[in-house]
Amino acid sequence: MGRLSDMTESVLQWSGVGELHGVLASQPGAIVLMYHSVADELDRGWIDPANDLDPELFREHVEFLASNRSVVSMNEVAGSIRDGRELPRGAVAITFDDGYLNNLRVAAPILREFGLPATLYLPTRYIDGAETQWIDRVHVAFRQRSVAQVRLPGENVECDLRDPSGLRRAIERLRVVLLGASYAERDEILGDIEKQLCARETAPRTTMSWDDVRALKAGYPRWEVGVHTVEHLDMSVRDGVALDREIVGCAEAACRELGEMPRHFSFPYGRSTVAGREAVARAGMESAVAARNDLQVRSGKDRFWIPRVEAPRSTARLKFRSSAGYPALTRWMWRRA
Repeated sequence: MGRLSDMTESVLQWSGVGELHGVLASQPGAIVLMYHSVADELDRGWIDPANDLDPELFREHVEFLASNRSVVSMNEVAGSIRDGRELPRGAVAITFDDGYLNNLRVAAPILREFGLPATLYLPTRYIDGAETQWIDRVHVAFRQRSVAQVRLPGENVECDLRDPSGLRRAIERLRVVLLGASYAERDEILGDIEKQLCARETAPRTTMSWDDVRALKAGYPRWEVGVHTVEHLDMSVRDGVALDREIVGCAEAACRELGEMPRHFSFPYGRSTVAGREAVARAGMESAVAARNDLQVRSGKDRFWIPRVEAPRSTARLKFRSSAGYPALTRWMWRRA
């Protein structure tokens, strides 16, 4: 489905249909783009490729957006919803999740070169210790393994990692377990997996510290710092005290370290609930981003349920995904597929 979707988008863009629909679809509104890592030679290979974009491709994205779209901040996106006014057709906001150190080292200088704003969402416990994201610990453990078998949590039979399909299945099963686990459970499971696999090398630091975040704010004033829970947990399966602890806790941590309350929140893995969105509002923030089917940000929408579009791995598809016609045309194509 994912690969076919990418091919469909590319065909629509290269044929001109995507741009034509963008011209004909005169409705205003914004698209919010989601990035994670932009790894250079210092940390390439230590970050899960699914979360990474090559710096040269990122530069192409930024150059295209600066020349062909109206790039706005999340403050402007949230304010337009709150005040009941529309952003212009072609408006795009740039956001980053997880607090990768290369956002400061690589992405920020490129965005400053083109004068564009961005928003960074931080999982605060990971920033407290400049701690590697759990998805990257999985990637490094298997990539740097010195043995060919591993026993996954709750399984009695060892997985044979010499077979590429077996390797992929083992990683995917482990990710599913970790996605639903608590922070402590993740750390225990990953510690056991890393011990079993006996990594040949140790990964460099790939996550920001609070000093790095302060350096970003001081050196790149067009970056807004938001939050992304405390422990990067799935908020759709938590409620009550646990929900508030993650949402209020990350806001308080950012305020303590940066001297001001964050305005914007990102739900991990795009998963949110009504209770979660209400908790973000109670915490005093102005917006939250999460997955939803309606991809264009319009006046009258819920500013605590703002949709995002994952930044694609080609500039051709970026042109389509950031166009005014993308949300409606994509739905139209798949209804007829």
